[in-house]
Amino acid sequence: MTENERPMVASYFQSGGITAGSVSIEKLFLDAPDRVLDSAAKEKLLQMVPRSREILIAHSSGDLEGFNYAKQIFEFLVASGYNVSRDGFLQPLGGEPFRGVQIDVPPGSERACVHVGSR
Repeated sequence: MTENERPMVASYFQSGGITAGSVSIEKLFLDAPDRVLDSAAKEKLLQMVPRSREILIAHSSGDLEGFNYAKQIFEFLVASGYNVSRDGFLQPLGGEPFRGVQIDVPPGSERACVHVGSR
């Protein structure tokens, strides 16, 4: 962010102390394009995600871009004939934040999970 692109932060009805309520930073990620599930990512998913298991899709909580990318992955896997859990679709992830996509295939489990982090 350059000197001229500072985000605006406004606080109304404050009488001192800590600012209450919420703060919006409008320029955050403005220039970063949203991810699109391209043919290379689709091919990687087909190679890495097992067809023999129920698939859960999860995303980082509060990340709209990650949610939208997870939805693209969900729709692609369903269209490709995978057994994708509709009950577990897009459950927010807890724990440490991460970037990218992680595929978890626990040995002995009947499920696998595609975790979608931030871009």
